[in-house]
Amino acid sequence: PQESGRAVFAGDVTLDLASLDARDAGRSIEVWLFAGNVEVELPRDHPTRITVHVMAGNTTETSIDDETRTTRGPFQVRTTGANLSGAEPEEITEVQVRMFAGNVEIEGTDMTNVTSTSTSMLESEATR
Repeated sequence: PQESGRAVFAGDVTLDLASLDARDAGRSIEVWLFAGNVEVELPRDHPTRITVHVMAGNTTETSIDDETRTTRGPFQVRTTGANLSGAEPEEITEVQVRMFAGNVEIEGTDMTNVTSTSTSMLESEATR
């Protein structure tokens, strides 16, 4: 499996994963950002799990059905993904986003297998 990543001190990062396919099975991708914004586009067909670690900020997920869920607050750890149901562990591409302060937007989740922890998390209602 391939490993790749990006480290940025401040700014915006766009991670377009829409073209991931079976050749990317088991791949690991990491993004490190001190402050800024990360935008992630998940693939429609390839199993992909994303874990977001944010010291202070927001994480917004939009599903393929346009359902939106936002998590705000300090010390967030949020895991979500796309196409995970029935996928074998070795088929899944793992994405890690680690950030001190900022916002993460994730597009294309299927809102399944979501886990979230925070010491002071404020989570909005899911909206359509």
